Amino acid sequence: MKHEFRALNGTPFTLERAQADDKPAVYFLSVHKAGSTLLQRLVRDLCSASERPLVELEPDLFREGILLGDCPLELIMWLEAPGYVFSGFRSPWILQYVRQYREGRKLLLIRDPRDIAVSFYFSMAKSHTLPARGEARAAILSRREQTTGLTPSQYVLEGRANDVLRNIMQFSRHLDLYGGFTVVRYEDIIFDKMTLSQTAVDLMEADVPASQMRLITARHDVRPTEERPNAHIRQVAPGNYKVHLSDEAQSYLWQHFQPIFARFNYN
Repeated sequence: MKHEFRALNGTPFTLERAQADDKPAVYFLSVHKAGSTLLQRLVRDLCSASERPLVELEPDLFREGILLGDCPLELIMWLEAPGYVFSGFRSPWILQYVRQYREGRKLLLIRDPRDIAVSFYFSMAKSHTLPARGEARAAILSRREQTTGLTPSQYVLEGRANDVLRNIMQFSRHLDLYGGFTVVRYEDIIFDKMTLSQTAVDLMEADVPASQMRLITARHDVRPTEERPNAHIRQVAPGNYKVHLSDEAQSYLWQHFQPIFARFNYN
């Protein structure tokens, strides 16, 4: 069913939502550049295969060129609706105000902050998808302009990757406050994506035949043989930061985000 909204900045837009089912709601979360697109695409295909209704609120707003801060209240209320799979979250946004999120099932995908910072640099500089219009498009173009002439190390040392890494800090606080979390490290699943698919299916209580799950997983198991700076999937091997970050830049990340390294065993 299609629903019409007006963003807080006045932009009209339309989103579609399927009928809810009788299974538990579940939320799939990943900070930017921690395998977020992989997770989103896997969940989307697994929902399609199992006929679980999916809501991708944050990505849908981005495609419309609308910033999260301009999301209208009546659309935010979708996040409290039972019987849906909610996916595509790359920031904590207002999730702490959603009771169903606080009490429900959640999967959080995280990654080594050093690799996130490098991947974020290349995404902002070259490969990030642009909405066709709107303030979200302008925000990405502004970030792209900020990378001009900078190396990955300079980008890090100027603090330009800090905001996405702060998202991990906020999600970490959610782990202390709320139950229902399953935490998955990028490094543990990037060459074993069936584990990620199986974990997602179990959380969703989805009925997906094993043969179909293998096909879906294989479709998203992309492993470039060489680094592709202009591609969305530039490279997938953990530890790529060693190629691109100076000792000084690595130390900067360690000093500013040490709780992430410690909590998620990136020491």
